[in-house]
Amino acid sequence: MKIDIEGSETKALNGAHKMFAARKVGPTVIEFNPGWLKQMGSSSTELYDEFDRHQLKVFQLTRLARAKPTNRSAVWSTCNHEGFANLVICNSDVTGAFRKL
Repeated sequence: MKIDIEGSETKALNGAHKMFAARKVGPTVIEFNPGWLKQMGSSSTELYDEFDRHQLKVFQLTRLARAKPTNRSAVWSTCNHEGFANLVICNSDVTGAFRKL
């Protein structure tokens, strides 16, 4: 799945709670943009809280098309430098498969 909905990502993750809880969602690419989140009445903290709530593993996509495990502070650092971060989120059931990609 890909989520790039200009700041409404928090609402989408919140709405998909049952799907994430049932492990029906595979690896998901999401653009993390604090400016757009703020415009839509959310925040970086709220979005990352949704990742935690759904017990999602978070990977940051690099410019070389690699995914590396990340955390809140690393994502915020990237956002402060570049204005956004591209992430891949997945539950623990698919983390191993994702690393093979």
